[in-house]
Amino acid sequence: MKSETKLTRAKAKLMLEHPYFGSIASALDFKPDEDIEAFRSDGTQFAYNDDFLEACSVEEVEFALANAAMHYALAHQIRIGKREGWLWQLATDYAINSMLMKNNLHPPDRINYQSRFDGMYAEEIYAVLESEIDDKEYVEEEQKSEKIVQ
Repeated sequence: MKSETKLTRAKAKLMLEHPYFGSIASALDFKPDEDIEAFRSDGTQFAYNDDFLEACSVEEVEFALANAAMHYALAHQIRIGKREGWLWQLATDYAINSMLMKNNLHPPDRINYQSRFDGMYAEEIYAVLESEIDDKEYVEEEQKSEKIVQ
């Protein structure tokens, strides 16, 4: 199934099964972008790698759309403050992905999720992650090994 078809079906399923996530995701414009590994969103546009989406099920695309919608709904772009961008992105993904899994959405294989962060706000998760960073070498290694879901 083509990516565009999956996106349309996933958006419709979200509207029916998870109207809150679906109503936010319905405002997203879709844009293929082969320069990224999976997907990303700035709150108005959902950019995606065509090969990644074609390998996903419709349910996994639902999860990706809901993830993008929640970054926007929770104002993560505004709440970053003076935090490190890559670490804030990781913390917000942990928070959102935990929420989506509790709502019985089905994630793609490679997402940022650790059960120890269930029920925590992104700011709390960020503080934990920041405290676990011991030295610059660890930071550089973590940036290289970030998961693909943004």
